[in-house]
Parts: sequence; structure tokens; C-alpha cells
Amino acid sequence: MRIALLALLFLCLPTESPGQILRPPELRLQYHRAERAFRTGSSLHEAKSRLDTVIEALPDDSEALMLRSEVLLALGRPEEAVEDAAATVALQPGNGEAWLLLSETHRAAGSAREAVSALEKAGSLITSGAALHIRLSYNAQMLGDLDQAEAFGRLALAQDDSLPGAYLQLARVFVAKNRLDAATMTLASGLGKGAVSPSDVTSDPDLAKLRSQAGLRPWFPN
Repeated sequence: MRIALLALLFLCLPTESPGQILRPPELRLQYHRAERAFRTGSSLHEAKSRLDTVIEALPDDSEALMLRSEVLLALGRPEEAVEDAAATVALQPGNGEAWLLLSETHRAAGSAREAVSALEKAGSLITSGAALHIRLSYNAQMLGDLDQAEAFGRLALAQDDSLPGAYLQLARVFVAKNRLDAATMTLASGLGKGAVSPSDVTSDPDLAKLRSQAGLRPWFPN
């Protein structure tokens, strides 16, 4: 009985996967406050300061490293963001989102070759998640691979046709490929389903010019 009880207790113990850290309560609070400051846009500098505290104590905290990379990117410090993103993929080489972030940081830092390589790795690891596929599509477009951008965009839309960004991103790719009819059909589908609003189209410089297309007249009569 005693052996069985000990085995059960062992199975119930929290486990750590590679690159993931169990934070003490104070550091857990620092992380969540940093995340809130970043996600709400209240203070990027506060977010970075709190993450600095977490990472100083736990240098292998991949979640904190990844978030600090995002914060540094938002602060316009892409070279430093690359360092944190690279540290994250070293800790979690199977994390597709981390590879995507590494691609984004390399692209922002002007390292196109490294950005393309990281994006290829991210694309091979990310198999689901419409929001992630929207990001993959956008980054492929920014790196000049419009066919790959279209493929990622189609996957995003197939995975979740309720996301406005899925329609908008795929339409942007079609505009970049000078396939205005396809862009119009994509937007008309989103508008017809109520996933996209007319203001989503008019507020986007790449898509606003499509308002005069015949397929969009029901939403833009003038």
C-alpha cells in the first residue's frame, strides 16, 4: 500500500519539459505583471524591467525569454530581440512559434537570409493555429515569397474562417500578386459572412483601393 501511494504521489508531481521553468511565486507574479503590461500596451519599459528580473534569476526560462524578445521587438531593439529568440529556440527547438519569432526578429534586424531559414523551420513545425498561420503568411510576404505567403494564408482561412485577419492577409497577398479578382472574392466572402467589416477594408491601404471592384459594391455602393 505504501509503495502504491508513493507511486501515485510521484505521478502527481508537476513536471517540467525542456526549457520550461517552475517559477517561485514572486517571479511568477513578476512575469504575469510583465505580460499584462505588454499585452495591454500600458508600458513596454515596465514589461522589460520585470522580465529582466525573472530572467536574471532564471536564465533558462524560455517563456520569459520569448516574451522579452517580443517586448524588445516592440521597443525597436531587434538585435537584442534576436538574442532572446535564439536562446528560446535553443531551449525549445521544437517550438514552432519560437522559430517564427526568431524569423520576425531577424527580419526586423535586416538579416533576410536568417529570417527565411527560421521561417522555413517555423512552417515545418506549426501545423495548426490560424493566428500563427496569419503571421507565417505575413512574414513570407515581407520576405518576398508570395507563393508561400498564399499557402500559409489559405491554411489560416481554412483553419478558422471567423478571423478577420485570415481574410485580410490572404487578400493582401493576392493584391501583391496583382490578382485583384481573387482579393475581391476573398474580401467579399469575409464581408458576406460578417467576419470582415467595411472599416477593416477602408482602413487598410493595400485593400482600400478594391472598394471600386464590382464584387464589393454591395458594401461600398459609392
